[in-house]
Amino acid sequence: EVQRRASTSARVRLLRDAGRSPLLLLDDLDAELDGRRLAVAWSFFERFDQVFLTSNRASVWESFGIGTSWTLTCGKLSPAGTSN
Repeated sequence: EVQRRASTSARVRLLRDAGRSPLLLLDDLDAELDGRRLAVAWSFFERFDQVFLTSNRASVWESFGIGTSWTLTCGKLSPAGTSN
């Protein structure tokens, strides 16, 4: 697990150093981390241009100032707060 994380981190740095913006996909990060650790993790990831977070508990992320939120309902993706 540690080796996989180090490898992923190295790839992200390599892309950034080459002037390319990595696409980061974070699936249910809030399921694994408590609020304090989630804040620390987000402080690292928020500097990237393309970060996609998934969560079953969107309210967990509301205090982090996420740029745009989307909702997936019955296979349809729409901006959060709009009706499907």
